[in-house]
Amino acid sequence: MRLRLVFAFSLCAVTLVPVVASAHIRLSYPEPRDPDSSGGPCGGGQSAGVFSSDPEPFEPGAVVPIHWTEVISHAGAIYSITLASSDAALAAPDGTIAGGVLLAENIPSEDDRDYEVEVTLPLEPCEACTIQVIQSSGADYFQCADITIGSPMSEVAGESDEPEGGCGISEPSHSRGSSAGFLVLVGLLFWGRRCYSSSLKA
Repeated sequence: MRLRLVFAFSLCAVTLVPVVASAHIRLSYPEPRDPDSSGGPCGGGQSAGVFSSDPEPFEPGAVVPIHWTEVISHAGAIYSITLASSDAALAAPDGTIAGGVLLAENIPSEDDRDYEVEVTLPLEPCEACTIQVIQSSGADYFQCADITIGSPMSEVAGESDEPEGGCGISEPSHSRGSSAGFLVLVGLLFWGRRCYSSSLKA
């Protein structure tokens, strides 16, 4: 019985080792594509190469706190954060920045291994962008989070609230009718006065 328990424990330990080892860094915000960080550009899990069906929405120019944990300590590790509009623009598996935007770089390793770095998103909208956290420590490890960058609220408000007249005050819909009615009234008064004068002369 004891031999069976030892064998079962050993089997569980062997099974769990690859799972733990693959998560050298773990992104907690925004939500990562895949918990595996062992390969580039977005880890080595099955969903690492698939854009999320529920990306985190942000406004253009938003300041976003990026949270991650260094699961396995790497003394002297350096972190960088990039933003790409496609997987082809993400940093390569060797850590080389491709066509993405570098949001932060040269972030040093910390003793407590918990990180929070604020980055500022671009002002340009993006329907399918990816934030990529890279750990460079001899071997490179990656985590990706998919986001969208929408239209600025000021532009949306401007498009919906702009008066048709464009001068800040919309013209009442009945104003033209009122002017026409006033002209008709003036005409009737003038015609009546003229008829009255004609009757006096007669």
